[in-house]
Amino acid sequence: MTYIKHMAFAVRDTKAALKTYQDLLGIGIDAEVHDYPKSRNRVAIFNVGDVEYQLCQSLDAVAGEEREPLEERATA
Repeated sequence: MTYIKHMAFAVRDTKAALKTYQDLLGIGIDAEVHDYPKSRNRVAIFNVGDVEYQLCQSLDAVAGEEREPLEERATA
């Protein structure tokens, strides 16, 4: 049997993205937000049915410094 175990989405701000999911879609109400210092990311985790959703934010950006857009980094 084939199924989707989890889906991960890159977001700029985990908490803001989670609020949007909660307010507009009514999902993620029971989400947990975790910071992972070793991998330098913040992740909101919640389930929709049997699928785990992850909203993932990189914490690599230096405070007050803008990162180049993902599209530009991907082609560099």
